[in-house]
This record gives sequence, C-alpha cells and structure tokens, in this order.
Amino acid sequence: MTRLRVTVALPPGVLPDDWLTEGEAAELVGCRRNNLNQLRAKGTGPAFTLLCDMPDSISNLHERSAMYRACDVLTWYRNRLTTR
Repeated sequence: MTRLRVTVALPPGVLPDDWLTEGEAAELVGCRRNNLNQLRAKGTGPAFTLLCDMPDSISNLHERSAMYRACDVLTWYRNRLTTR
C-alpha cells in the first residue's frame, strides 16, 4: 500500500496564533466558505470563536462572525487528511 504524504503549512506571513476570517480559513484548506459554514453547523469543522457587536437592544442584535485561529484550522485539516 502506498501512503501519500501531504505537507500542509501556513502561508508566509501568517502565524499560528493569528485569527482568520471565514473566507481566509476556507481558502487555507481549499474549500468554499459555505462548506466551512456547513461543517461548523454540523460540529465537524475546525474550532472557532463567534464574535459579535454589542446589541443596541435585545431586538436589535448585530451580525455575528466566526473567527478561526490558524493553528486550529491546520490541526483540523491535518487530522481530516489522516482519518479519511
């Protein structure tokens, strides 16, 4: 059986503790932002943090954004490659 060795690394200028937007995280692992959103909703995507603005009132909630640490995205992606 031949094993495929895949090296996944951060792009130049991105540090492991840098925060990535949904689009940046999706680009890093080579998928679409919608795919990453679906994985997050199922609980099978990389670890994330939801950021949101403080609401003006309960009825006026502001938009939330998912942010990903670069090292969490890489760890998730590497684990996904080895378990498939």
